[in-house]
Amino acid sequence: MQKSSSRFISDIIHFDQNEVSVFATSEHQLFALDCVATITTPASQRVTLNQKIDQAFASLYEQGVKDPILIGAIPFDNTKNSALNVYSSYVKEPRDAFIEQITSDNFAIKNKTRITSETHFKNSVSSALSAFDQLAIEKIVLSQSLEVEFEHSQPPLRMARQLMNKNPHAYTFAIPVANGHVLLGASPELLLSRHGNQVVSNPLAGSARRTNDEQLNSKHAANLQQSSKDNDEHRFVVDNIARNLAPHCCHLSISEQPHILETSSMLHLSSIFTGQLRQGAANALNLALDLHPTPAVCGTPTDLAKNFILENENYDRQYYTGLVGWMDSKGNGEWVVTIRCGLLFDNRMTLYAGAGIVKGSDADAEWHETESKLQTILGAFSAS
Repeated sequence: MQKSSSRFISDIIHFDQNEVSVFATSEHQLFALDCVATITTPASQRVTLNQKIDQAFASLYEQGVKDPILIGAIPFDNTKNSALNVYSSYVKEPRDAFIEQITSDNFAIKNKTRITSETHFKNSVSSALSAFDQLAIEKIVLSQSLEVEFEHSQPPLRMARQLMNKNPHAYTFAIPVANGHVLLGASPELLLSRHGNQVVSNPLAGSARRTNDEQLNSKHAANLQQSSKDNDEHRFVVDNIARNLAPHCCHLSISEQPHILETSSMLHLSSIFTGQLRQGAANALNLALDLHPTPAVCGTPTDLAKNFILENENYDRQYYTGLVGWMDSKGNGEWVVTIRCGLLFDNRMTLYAGAGIVKGSDADAEWHETESKLQTILGAFSAS
């Protein structure tokens, strides 16, 4: 059930911040506590997963909870365990009403350790370029990972507040997942939202670095819109979402041309789908799972690209490039692609960033793109 803001805020301040879930858009924010169940069934076991979600909501209804909510994350590899937390109480309020009592303070970074070396990443790009001819793959998204160590243990809500301040138009989240970790991030990419019979998706693919020089940014944006390589990369994603979302809709439209979406550190080619769902269409989570993973974070064809990633990346992505968000018991919800994110445990945080590899990709340029994307997190905490 929804609590009053003042009472709920008081509860959160005195609550273990590792057990509070936060999900914020540019317009509103959700805070949830009193977790009554965590569903770990892999998303690949869709029937069982849906049964457990339905059972969790039904159990709360029987206890008199009128409006329970689910907030959580699905990994990139959907055969791995989900982390879907079901809550009996939450508050939804305007984004600018963030808890003022939770202040940002010491985010000093003590040490940084590469999990993926530059050499390994570039060698993987070379292997991907070879695979395009050998395996009939059109795109592969490769990523790198970095671990940062802070001077002090970091409360997740303070970090979320900092991310929200630095990325006002992003989808910000801080969600407890497995083994005492908290998934934190500020994703620019809406995978899918459902409100009643209305559905929206905002895929991003094709990127350029954003600078502090607006004239240079205008040049980068123009080059991005004219780039055949980036437009091909974007088209793969748009075609994939249209193919998977259209069967659920009686009407579906897409923006005529990609526009430029700006984040704190990047420029992206962006398209927007808006649709009206057919009667009896799936809930928000199942619609999002039908789109996951998109070519924006995996590649195309999906199965071949995913197998290449699992065989060639030198680490487990876990929740990175999965999906993260919320759903109520009516099936409404918002799910975003888990990018510009990190996995926090005490004073250590593992960060991730990727780049789409297509024919014509340059290994040096793709490495620098991933470095720029890391700045969403590093820049928020005053590190480069």
